[in-house]
Amino acid sequence: MILSARYAIEERVNGLDMGANDYMTKPFDFLELEARIRTLSRISYIQQGNVLTCGSLRLNMATKNVTYHENNISLTKKEFAILEYLMLQKGQVISAKRLMNHTCDSHTDLFPDTLKYYIHSIKKKLVAAHCQKELIRNVRGKGYKIEEETE
Repeated sequence: MILSARYAIEERVNGLDMGANDYMTKPFDFLELEARIRTLSRISYIQQGNVLTCGSLRLNMATKNVTYHENNISLTKKEFAILEYLMLQKGQVISAKRLMNHTCDSHTDLFPDTLKYYIHSIKKKLVAAHCQKELIRNVRGKGYKIEEETE
């Protein structure tokens, strides 16, 4: 839930598109806030487990281990965070801005060129692990997408 002083429709739409379940602008009434929190608490969230898969690519969120056909892939913390978020959103095009917002803390400045470097590095490590297909694709002008291997 986002509580913000920004009230423009573009800000609200952006907040919801970034993954928020609700968006309230200040000032707000606390009775309404409590009601919205109760509503959100009634939503059941499905735990996906600790292992994400994309074809033969496996990412264990608990152990931070990544494998492709049982070949270990050593990723930096940032590379792991990017791959994890892409796999959580498998099949969807994720904008560079959204990817950076979800994988960077507030103390890190990540620029689009830096993100391109990390994506390139992840792809290189997948190839080194004998991944023949390009799992991570750049969708020109829109962002990045990870999808199952196709023949």
